[in-house]
Amino acid sequence: MKLFAATAAFCLAAAPALASVVFESKMTNADGKTVSSTETTVQDGKVLMKSQGDPEYGLPGSTTIFRGQAQEMVMVDHQNQTYSIMTANQMRATMSGLQAQMREALQGVPEEQRAAMEKSMAAMMGGGAESSVTVNATGESKTIDGDSAHEYEVMRDGALTHRVWAVEPSALTGGGELAVLYNDMAAFYEGMPMTKKVEWMFDLDGSFDGRMPVLMEEYGASGALETRTEIASREAADLPASAFEPPAGYTQQDMMGGR
Repeated sequence: MKLFAATAAFCLAAAPALASVVFESKMTNADGKTVSSTETTVQDGKVLMKSQGDPEYGLPGSTTIFRGQAQEMVMVDHQNQTYSIMTANQMRATMSGLQAQMREALQGVPEEQRAAMEKSMAAMMGGGAESSVTVNATGESKTIDGDSAHEYEVMRDGALTHRVWAVEPSALTGGGELAVLYNDMAAFYEGMPMTKKVEWMFDLDGSFDGRMPVLMEEYGASGALETRTEIASREAADLPASAFEPPAGYTQQDMMGGR
């Protein structure tokens, strides 16, 4: 799942007031071509993520805001000039509603096709058979941007899916705030099927000995490298409060398409 670039995007709760920190992540494919780039600004317990995306890879551009104190996720659709605001409970209810709609849609499907469609839908919603995922420190390290990064291997059902290099949070500008973001992200999405397969990514203490991932490689079923994602940070000037609000003139819309 190509989600690493988004992990610095969603959740930061109750961080102390401080100057903005911008986390820049870039995903490239095996040939070194940029697939997507994301700029995530963390400020006063709020997160603003802007992703350029790449239509060739089915990754549209997007803007996502997380307001930590309110525990609200704001998803902005610039193409339709709409936005939706969701709490964790509302998001879980939306996922349950989608699953119910899918089950209802299957009622009219011929029995010989239903099993295949159910399997496909389960995979799309993060369901299906449980996988055994382990994250192991290899004992290897290398220098990334002047910092010592420790290597970890992620195995799913015995097959390598990711290599991760992680540094001490203090080595990254704003690393402490980003660590809080990861922890709150895990809490916000707890119990949601769509994130079940990447829970290890958010568990910094359990997966990476408290270190912060700064480089991740993802491998396909054949063992070949598919994507490579790097993250860096820098200080930035404070943003106005309006930067963490939906654009003026946009219409609020619920996740199921209603207004």
